[in-house]
Amino acid sequence: MPPLIAGFNSCDNYPNTEGLGSSIYHYEHISIELLAYRTYWEDGEIDPKDHDEFKWISLEQLAEFDFAPADRVFVEKLQKGEIVI
Repeated sequence: MPPLIAGFNSCDNYPNTEGLGSSIYHYEHISIELLAYRTYWEDGEIDPKDHDEFKWISLEQLAEFDFAPADRVFVEKLQKGEIVI
């Protein structure tokens, strides 16, 4: 299975998980800190909690999507090879 870059509050309950960093973004109505982790999906269904859907995509496909401003830090790092999956 390919690695999954995902946002979690903590990686304490997720074995084989590595923290990739954080992004703090100040929206007009709220400020958020997005934490990203590399983890591996072993089995079962993925049940998105904060989004309507998810997709497995290649690095080349990242440019085809309109990511939220807080997510763009990680997208740019992936595109530049600063985060390797």
